Order: sequence, then structure tokens, then C-alpha cells
Amino acid sequence: MDIRDGLDYADRSRFVVGSIGSIRSSTVGQSIEPFYLVTGRPAEVRSNLGGLLRTAGFRFSGGFAEVWDYQVPLAAQGCETAGLAKQAWMGVWALGRTIDTLPASPRLGSEWSYASGDRDPSDSRSGTFDPLYPSPHRHYGEQDIVSIRDLKYLDAGVDLHPRRTLQVSVNFIEFRLASLQDGLYQTGNFLQVQAPQGGAASGSIGSEFDVVVSYRPAARFELKLGVSRFFAAPFVMRNLPGGESQTFLNASLTVQL
Repeated sequence: MDIRDGLDYADRSRFVVGSIGSIRSSTVGQSIEPFYLVTGRPAEVRSNLGGLLRTAGFRFSGGFAEVWDYQVPLAAQGCETAGLAKQAWMGVWALGRTIDTLPASPRLGSEWSYASGDRDPSDSRSGTFDPLYPSPHRHYGEQDIVSIRDLKYLDAGVDLHPRRTLQVSVNFIEFRLASLQDGLYQTGNFLQVQAPQGGAASGSIGSEFDVVVSYRPAARFELKLGVSRFFAAPFVMRNLPGGESQTFLNASLTVQL
């Protein structure tokens, strides 16, 4: 996930970009990209969304040891949502390596993401991070179970390239709540399941196993076939009516005109 993915959405939703820059090192390939966003949207009280917010942070990226690459977006958030003082933050720590000397040039990757949740729903502060943009589709699993709100997320996977036009991606993902007093937020950032009063007994949402095959026979065409299995954990099974493990099959064709 890249916090800058929200900037296009920002232009359509009364966002004001205070300052965005880039500091790069040509010798070691490192870069630092600071950003500052001032946003004003109608507040959605139940889901702690919108209001007047200031979001500031950095995106660090680069490589080391000639074979590894990384990116680390960090963001802190303040001001208010629906009369509540907003104090929230998020971070992503991603590490990857492509091994060109092996068959299919495997690309190994791992990501740990954290987005704060509200630790006390009864006080005058909101600690739930607001992602600002409407949907992190496919950033956090093929099934779109979660949003980057009140979340601990671990992803490990590999991309294989058996042919130039073919890619096979395999990922295993673990989801947990960052705060047992907040809840599970769906992909559109709205609250799907509120934690029970006094806090959830378990913050384990579940895990997901994804396999996606992408075929690009020409520059303007891409066909994707995927299978995904979500394994429900205690928080979902206990607090979401009908919450259970499920399998998701998908196919898509993208044509660029």
C-alpha cells in the first residue's frame, strides 16, 4: 500500500494538498517523499470517518545489499471527526527481492502493516486511522475482507514468471485487530463489526490464502484468474452473524483503449 494512492481520490473529494516533495539519493537509490494533506469531508459518526483532518508523513523507499528493496510509508493524523479529536497513525513496512538467477525469476515479498484503532469508544478522542481514499481493493487480500483501519496485517508471498507474458502470485495473509475495543472495518472503510462492550476476547480476524494467475498476451490486454480461501478466526466467528470461512473465485479481463 502506498499512501499516495489516495491523491487521485483527493482531487475529487475536496482535498487540499499542503505540500508534497521528494528527496532522492542518486548514489544509493534511496528516496524520502514527505506529504501533508488537509481534508474536509462530511463526517460519518459510527465509522469515525471524515471531518476536518490533517495527515502528514513520509514514504521511505530504496534498496540495500544490491538485491533487496523496501518501502516504508508512515502517516500521522490529527484534528477532529464529528466533534472528536482525531489522534491516529499508520505504517507499512515492505521488503522484497527478485532472484533473476532462478527459473521463473521468483519475486519474494513480505509486508507488515499497522493502522491504529480506537482504544476507548467512550472518551472524547478517536484513534481510528482514516485512510482518506475509498477503497484499498486488492491491497489487503483478494477478498477485500478488511480496510487499513484498526488493523495488524502480515503478508508473505512470491510472484513467479514462467513466461514473459505470464505471472503466478501466491500470498498468505494474517489479519488482526490493532485495538480490541474498536472493530472490523470493511473495504469501503465503514464499520462492519463493532467490538463487544468491554472489548473483544480475541483480535484474530482470520487468514487468507490467495493464488492469482495473470496473462498478458499483448500490451493492452490482461486476463486474471484467481482463487482465494479465507479462514475465519474467533473475532469474526463470534461477532459477525454468518461469519465463517469462505472460498472466492474470480476472473477479469482488462482492455486498455
